[in-house]
Amino acid sequence: MMKIRNNMKKIVLSLLLFALALPSMTLSAGKKNDPIVMTVGGREVKLSEFEYLYKKNNVQQSEAMSLDEYVDMFVDYKLKVCAAIDAGLDTTASYRDDMQRYRSELSAPYLVDKEMRDSLVNEAYAHRCEVVTVRHLILSADSRALADSLHAAALAGADFEQMVRSYSVDPAASVTGGLLRFTGTLYPYQFEDAAYTTPVGGFSSVFQTRFGVHFLKVEAREADPGELRVRHILKQPVGGDLAVAKAQIDSIYRLLSEGADFVDMAGRETHDPSGRTNGGQLPWFGVGRMIPEFEAAAYALSDGQLSEPVLTSAGYHILLREASRPTPPIDSVRPLIEKILDGDYRGELVVRRTLERYGRVIGAKLNRKTLATVAEIVNRHGGLSDACRAEITAVKSPAFSIGKSKVSAADVLKSLVGYENSGVTEIIDRYNKNAEGMMLSRVRTQFVATLPDREADYSNLLNEYSDGMLLYEISNRQVWDRANTDAEGLEAYFRQHRDNYRWDAPHYRGFVVSAINDSIADEAVAYLETLNVADNLLSTELRKKFSNNVRIDRVIAGRGSNAIVDNVAFGGDIPEASGRWTRWRGWRGAVVDQPETATDVRGAVSIDYQQQLEKEWLRELHDTYPVTVWRDRLAHLADNN
Repeated sequence: MMKIRNNMKKIVLSLLLFALALPSMTLSAGKKNDPIVMTVGGREVKLSEFEYLYKKNNVQQSEAMSLDEYVDMFVDYKLKVCAAIDAGLDTTASYRDDMQRYRSELSAPYLVDKEMRDSLVNEAYAHRCEVVTVRHLILSADSRALADSLHAAALAGADFEQMVRSYSVDPAASVTGGLLRFTGTLYPYQFEDAAYTTPVGGFSSVFQTRFGVHFLKVEAREADPGELRVRHILKQPVGGDLAVAKAQIDSIYRLLSEGADFVDMAGRETHDPSGRTNGGQLPWFGVGRMIPEFEAAAYALSDGQLSEPVLTSAGYHILLREASRPTPPIDSVRPLIEKILDGDYRGELVVRRTLERYGRVIGAKLNRKTLATVAEIVNRHGGLSDACRAEITAVKSPAFSIGKSKVSAADVLKSLVGYENSGVTEIIDRYNKNAEGMMLSRVRTQFVATLPDREADYSNLLNEYSDGMLLYEISNRQVWDRANTDAEGLEAYFRQHRDNYRWDAPHYRGFVVSAINDSIADEAVAYLETLNVADNLLSTELRKKFSNNVRIDRVIAGRGSNAIVDNVAFGGDIPEASGRWTRWRGWRGAVVDQPETATDVRGAVSIDYQQQLEKEWLRELHDTYPVTVWRDRLAHLADNN
């Protein structure tokens, strides 16, 4: 049941997200003209909510439902929600947790500054249209002071390439001198922004990413040459013997030069595992996406041209350049760029812009004087000592405020854990960032909390999800679980409606034992006769005795519906083996003319019994909760639909 419940919740969410993706529906009533169209159990339903769900229902249905039909269905739906609320289902921990999670998830699109996001997409595409070559130095995250010193030396004319080889923590820097050639969206945004905003020949400022502290020098820029489609054959050195790989690749090159088929040769000779099945085919690629030596060789070829052997860090390659194409237009790569942006620092920027704008509306403000006071205290103490903490804690002015709510310098200080041995600059920088981060976090909380009052679609969607969870839980309790567990009620329903479940022909009702041969099948049946356990434990007991050489299934089936049942119950031929099973036996079975208990037709009876339970429940709900509908306030919907 838990699995079913979780699957149902996933389905509910997928439908909600589908609704969110639909073009925004224009509601005929705004906040100032949003009349109450019905009350159900004393709970008001406004026109905006009803109209939203009515239009959404008709979009999703193959045949539109009439307004009167939908009103009746809507009332029944709201009656069930009333019952769920009165049963306290909206106060459970699982409900509150789910609502909190989906409140956050469904608010995400509203947090995105669309204008800024479009600007960043256009910027990223422009970067993809231009190749930049840089020389790059990276240090560990705690080496900001060293980075600043090296940056000053580079600006003063020190040999930057030698500096990179000596200091960069990039393992390849000692060989490449930190040289990189790439287009946009391949590296973290801070790195990409530095590369594309620094003039050719100039140095970027020092910047930080999650990988460390960086600065770079821009060596060159050029138009993107487009993308290539290439096949290759790879020979890797075996046991470190590069000479053997060279001899092998030279032999292959001679055969290809004499007309051997590249695809066939790749399938037999390449050391690239994927290349053996696809003739060495590589996906389309652009600048910065391959090993530099491989990339240089590929771009030096013409379409249809074969390369001589090329040595890279992976081994020796022969390349066949098959085709080329220009940089794809922005519309074809926009989804990819948006996905990349959402997953990096730019995704944070578009949310930050929204929060900053909303923060100004609600009066969110950092107290720069307090931050300066904290910086002075840290500087004077030379670090985050106990005395320093005590003095910051005593600061009376707030670190930031949101309207009338104020957060103290001491509250921000509590977030500085593990900085006791850090330098003064790092401590001050982290304190300031934490203060701003805490403020924006609280702005976000308030933004989401007030979003239903500002965005009708979000409010309706949130209400729909809340009602959907409550509806599922109360229906599960009143109808579905009851129909599955009320064996006495199910049997009584069957006996009362026995004529609705008649068979056209006799059925075998019992067990089928499957085995790997006749002797084990007979032994299994004999063993079953000795057991005195519940039916649901039979399979476990057989597994203990016969491992996976025997299985048992309860069946109810008529002649012709199953070849195995025909064999064990109706004298049919032994069917062809099904996997490991070659022989079958019936056990504790009989051929019966008509179903004798609800169990014989459980599926059909359960469905019908559920429907009866629901009808009885709805009658009870209508008797319990008063309903008033002002249909005249809904009439225009029938005309517009």
